[in-house]
Amino acid sequence: MTKLEILLLVENNQPDIEIATRIIRTVSSNISIVVQDISEAALIYLRQVVSPPQLILLDIGLPKMEGIEFIKQMRQIKFLQSVPIVILTGVALDIARAHAADVAAGYIVKPIEVTQFKEILDKLGFTT
Repeated sequence: MTKLEILLLVENNQPDIEIATRIIRTVSSNISIVVQDISEAALIYLRQVVSPPQLILLDIGLPKMEGIEFIKQMRQIKFLQSVPIVILTGVALDIARAHAADVAAGYIVKPIEVTQFKEILDKLGFTT
């Protein structure tokens, strides 16, 4: 198991950011949370960071550059190719789930809940 220390949250909805942050803090107060509210800013951050996040929570429905395009561009950055991405979606449709399974390590239907987040961490082999 790997200790989760740095998490990147890419989300543009302030209430969802607050809920996700509160849930992450409930699981562990030791996780450093970096929040980016647009995909382009998140990519700039990722290209410049010395220690990449160990996990990315990504809103799939971001303006300008949607989540799937973000993933495609991020995966082109060699040292980020193995960073797991969990898609955050407000849509609980099977199509969204299937699409998420093709490009991400998992998905969470918003609003994020403690049990969902813990299940994802367990699935990915993280401790807190």
